[in-house]
Order: sequence, then structure tokens, then C-alpha cells
Amino acid sequence: MTNTKTISTGIDRRFRTIVALAALAMLAALLLTASGPARASTTIIVNSAADGSDTTPANGVCDADPTAGIQCTLRAAMQAANATAGADTIEFDIPATRPVHIILGSPLPTIKEQVTIDG
Repeated sequence: MTNTKTISTGIDRRFRTIVALAALAMLAALLLTASGPARASTTIIVNSAADGSDTTPANGVCDADPTAGIQCTLRAAMQAANATAGADTIEFDIPATRPVHIILGSPLPTIKEQVTIDG
């Protein structure tokens, strides 16, 4: 009987070690995922019918004219969306009393990631 007890205890110890290592691996995977480039989705508001480019697209903030407050054009919104990781939504809130037309001077930038344009 002594041999059976020793074998059983050895198996239990190995099983607990495997379970502990698996739990640590899952925790490490969760921590790496949380610290990566993923982020919550962002909503970018277009408030200008102009066609200006984002002055600093790498910062992820839509602004085609930093000297006049936040001026977010459709082109600048697409550039800001491309500069950030994850899905984005582009919405429009252009102050006007009649329909607004955005006249493009050149093709818009290619969208690199998931973007919903709610126009």
C-alpha cells in the first residue's frame, strides 16, 4: 500500500504543477493582450466641410487647422482613424441650415482598418 500512496501523491503534485503553470500562462496572455495596441473604439466627429488634411495625423486627434480650434474634416478624420489601432466611427456634426457638400480636391486616403462612416 505504501507504493500506491507514493505514486498517487506524485501524480497529484504533477497535476497541481501543470494546473498552476497553465493558470500562469493564461494570466500572462491576458496581460500581454491588455497592454498591446488594442483599444476601445473611438468616435471622430467631422465638424467642417472643408477638405484639409490632418496637421499631425500620428497623434490620433482630428484637426486640420490647429490655429482655429478643432477643425475636423472628412479627410482629417480618415487620417486620424488610420493613425489609431482598432475600429473607429466617423460621424458628422457640421453646423449648417441647409445640406452640406464636401468638395474634394484629391482622392481620400485609403482606410487601413475597420471604420464606420455614419453620414
